[in-house]
Amino acid sequence: MKKKKLVLFVLCVALICVLLSSLTACMKIGMRQENVVKKLTESGATIRYERNTPMTKDGQNDQKLGDLIYSTKTFTETVDGAESEVVRELYVIFAGNDSSADWAEKRCKDYVSQNVETLEGWQTYRYDRVILCGHYKLLAIARGY
Repeated sequence: MKKKKLVLFVLCVALICVLLSSLTACMKIGMRQENVVKKLTESGATIRYERNTPMTKDGQNDQKLGDLIYSTKTFTETVDGAESEVVRELYVIFAGNDSSADWAEKRCKDYVSQNVETLEGWQTYRYDRVILCGHYKLLAIARGY
């Protein structure tokens, strides 16, 4: 009886490990550049490739950054009982190495914290070497939920 419980426990732990590794693999595939662009364009957002961003314009030459994507989308929101159209922004930074990703993530967090009054609803998210910085509604679309 103890052997059955031990075998069952080992099988459950192995199954959990397999499921977690497949989840991580799915997230990594989902955060590839073509998938992020596809998610944003399918939602109606515009995509534009940029040379720099407001967060990385100083010191960017010393870092290994890949493509920088600027995305915008118009949302209809109710403010004080009146509906209005609001344009939301998102910057997606693809870093070439971990140190550049660390640098870009820090710059994005600093930029958002220094401009809290004008960047309401902005967040910074990082997965591996992909940094997303922008309004939470577009960020949620790019992340895929």
